[in-house]
Amino acid sequence: MSHIYMISHTEIYSLYDIPVIFYDQLGIGKSTHLRDKPAECWTPELFMDELDNLLVQLGVESDFDLLGHSWGGMLAA
Repeated sequence: MSHIYMISHTEIYSLYDIPVIFYDQLGIGKSTHLRDKPAECWTPELFMDELDNLLVQLGVESDFDLLGHSWGGMLAA
């Protein structure tokens, strides 16, 4: 499921001026889809590495709150 169902969280920015970043995990929504990768490629470590890379690229790796749902919630924990 893509991030679209969480769009209402933009009110956090509107009300409190706190930036909100929506992130579609690898293979979901508007992110990169790697359809030819074997099943053993898709590990929790891959998704954690992808998130870590994104946080570094955005320059927020040491100052963020993370909200995840379903699979994303498991990773966020």
